[in-house]
Amino acid sequence: MASVVKSQIRSTDLAFRYGGEEFIILFPDTNLNQAQKIAKRIENIIKKEIRLNNTSVTISGGIGEYNIYLTKNEFLRKIDQALYKAKKEGRDRIVTI
Repeated sequence: MASVVKSQIRSTDLAFRYGGEEFIILFPDTNLNQAQKIAKRIENIIKKEIRLNNTSVTISGGIGEYNIYLTKNEFLRKIDQALYKAKKEGRDRIVTI
């Protein structure tokens, strides 16, 4: 999964593990619409190219746009809520806040 993510992001973007099975990708100077497109592309490539026990791997995700009125912890909490909403709604989806 890491190689798929790395192949789809720019050199200015940051991707790292956050918790056990969670990853964060930061897209500086990227609006919400652009981030959604990149996330959807990554989601589709993972589903198409990564298999486990002959089954496609899917991802769930949360996307949000940082603003100066939120602390970093508040922003991460909102993104985490979007991720858990995606999981609760059946997984294999990306939820935008």
